[in-house]
Amino acid sequence: MVSKKFSQSIDDFDLMDHAGHLLRRAQQIAVAAYAEEVGRELRPRQFSLLLAIYQQPGLRQVDLTELIAMDRSTISEIAERLEKRGLLRKMPDQQDERASKLYLTEQGEREIEEALPGIIEVNRNLLTRLPEHLHAPFIEALKILANSEA
Repeated sequence: MVSKKFSQSIDDFDLMDHAGHLLRRAQQIAVAAYAEEVGRELRPRQFSLLLAIYQQPGLRQVDLTELIAMDRSTISEIAERLEKRGLLRKMPDQQDERASKLYLTEQGEREIEEALPGIIEVNRNLLTRLPEHLHAPFIEALKILANSEA
């Protein structure tokens, strides 16, 4: 049956030809590879936040929203968990009393340094599933999608 809105028949619709479905499936594969290689203690979003702070100590939570593409409430929740685990510490921002600057603890630095080889291996593992000549265009296409508006 062909819908009035769409020119494609539901009978002929193939999920394996649709970006959203394929991205979701690829995400499942990436998360499983991450869990196997890095473990479940440090989640991918936590790694992203810790890495940003490792590379730029003293960031404020609001600075992270654009840098790692997460909303403020998610960043706040993740930062609170990491602080409770002793991986992150908050210091008052001298220019803005309402804000805190974020820093890694020594334990946080160790955690991210220990996770990095696994992260690199996950990336290698995922890319080796593609022909080598597609690695760079694949990453470039993902960057375009990741930086586009929802």
